[in-house]
Amino acid sequence: MWHWVFDVLGLFVVCQWLEMLQLYERCILMDIEFSDTQNVDQLLWKNAFYQVIEKFRQLLKDPQGENAQEIRNKLLLLLDEGSSFFDGLLQKLQVSYQFKLEDYMDGMAIRSKPLRKMVKYALISAQRCMICQGDICRYREQANDTANYGKARSWYLKAQQIAPKNGRPYNQLALLAIYTRRKLDAVYYYMRSLAASNPILTAKESLMSLFEETKRKSEQMEQRKHQVLDVSPNRRGKGKKSTLRQVGDDATRLEIWIHPSHPRSSQGHESSRDSEQDNGLGNLSPSDAAYCGAALKLAQLLMGPYHPK
Repeated sequence: MWHWVFDVLGLFVVCQWLEMLQLYERCILMDIEFSDTQNVDQLLWKNAFYQVIEKFRQLLKDPQGENAQEIRNKLLLLLDEGSSFFDGLLQKLQVSYQFKLEDYMDGMAIRSKPLRKMVKYALISAQRCMICQGDICRYREQANDTANYGKARSWYLKAQQIAPKNGRPYNQLALLAIYTRRKLDAVYYYMRSLAASNPILTAKESLMSLFEETKRKSEQMEQRKHQVLDVSPNRRGKGKKSTLRQVGDDATRLEIWIHPSHPRSSQGHESSRDSEQDNGLGNLSPSDAAYCGAALKLAQLLMGPYHPK
């Protein structure tokens, strides 16, 4: 079953690795409360899979590395074995603690009826298994140089449904949004991750970096806009009507000033005010638009969809 490891680590290390897996699994299935308190699920993922996966990924990134295809194949085999392991663990959790995952996939069952203490811990463990499954699917796409993150997204959404108060699934969904260049969705999921009862605090740094990137791009756009206006011979003066009159090779500005008592001045004032009202949203910078969009999504989440009167 674990033939991919023999070529890399040797028989002795493989036996230790398998024994470590069995000990983690036995602890989770025999004492789920202790497992939750000591974060055994996270230790299992980190020590048995994540560190090995990252080692393979580093080898693949090495420009001077050899046998890249062989390393990629071994990484894919490891991911397949990890997927099988966590599938099996999900089934064993349901058998050991006598519950069915499909009964709790809407997220309301945990809040609508009392749960046995052990089942509540088992559901949290099942959520972590689903997040690991999503991570495995994400790593598989990256190893294959593809970007179809549908399976990873599906696992993260399932994990979110089981325990919506945990911020980890939202954080992982934000990562997928970053990979697929859906920046506004990433802002939304990072905000959900921070607003959860069990937040992921690193989401704040990721959120701020997104805002800083948007702000930087907005400033660059403004600079390019001003550069275009500076070199354009047809730019207009701000706050007053102006036109250009060509005289020989020189372009001179012809300014028309209207006295406040002139009847057209009030009309111009009203029309300019209407124009300001009409164009208010259109003048939003990309960063302001991102803030507004994220706030709207969060408001819809908390208060329901907005229906204008």
